[in-house]
Amino acid sequence: MMEIMEAADLEKQKHSNTRMEALVRFSKLETANADLARSLAAAQKNSEIEVYCIAELRQKIQLKEGTHEELRRKISARCQNGGNPGSFKMCRI
Repeated sequence: MMEIMEAADLEKQKHSNTRMEALVRFSKLETANADLARSLAAAQKNSEIEVYCIAELRQKIQLKEGTHEELRRKISARCQNGGNPGSFKMCRI
């Protein structure tokens, strides 16, 4: 009977050790998951900032392209109308 009790205690101890190892691993996984969640949130925020910056740059490019085209038309119109004498020696656009 004593051997059975010792064997049962040994199995209880093994089970307890296995359970503690599992809890430690689970805790590490929870920590890693929380770290990954924070990293994902930071990456998403940075991505949103980049998208906003790209949209702003596109808008600036469109404005500059519009201004460029407007200036090109003005120069072309001046060249076609003769402009001021001597103001444009070469009117190539």
